[in-house]
Amino acid sequence: MFDIRKSDKANFDSKEHFIVVREGVVFLRFAGSEGAYSMMTATADEDSGRIVAYWNQRELMDAAIKVCEEFGFKHSAEQDSSGRAYVNFGSTCEYLSDAYRVAESFFRHLGPIERRSSGADGNLYDELGLGDSGEDVYLSDGVYLKSDGSLDDRGR
Repeated sequence: MFDIRKSDKANFDSKEHFIVVREGVVFLRFAGSEGAYSMMTATADEDSGRIVAYWNQRELMDAAIKVCEEFGFKHSAEQDSSGRAYVNFGSTCEYLSDAYRVAESFFRHLGPIERRSSGADGNLYDELGLGDSGEDVYLSDGVYLKSDGSLDDRGR
């Protein structure tokens, strides 16, 4: 099952902004206002760090395109401000309640959610992180591991 809730993403240019979440992972975003919600695949974690973006973006985009074809939406491939590709469904929902229909179809097309592996092949932040805090993890010599897996060298 999934949930639709308000996003905590700052600097998102929209009157209202909601996310589709399942098991602590954000898959889709709805932005706009009643009468014209635009839906898109999610490329980034929520600002709190407690909800992370789905790690298999190719799978996410493939499912989104299938939903667009099913509903006859005029989708487009776009890039966010960091250059990450996503699918914009277009103005697809008049009301937030319509989003549930689209999200149900999305998860049907996505199929089983691919889990991140843990251990040597997995996400080091998940292994070392401080639960759902989203805080950076100090490694050594002024180097921190961020929740997105990138390193931040802050010097000594």
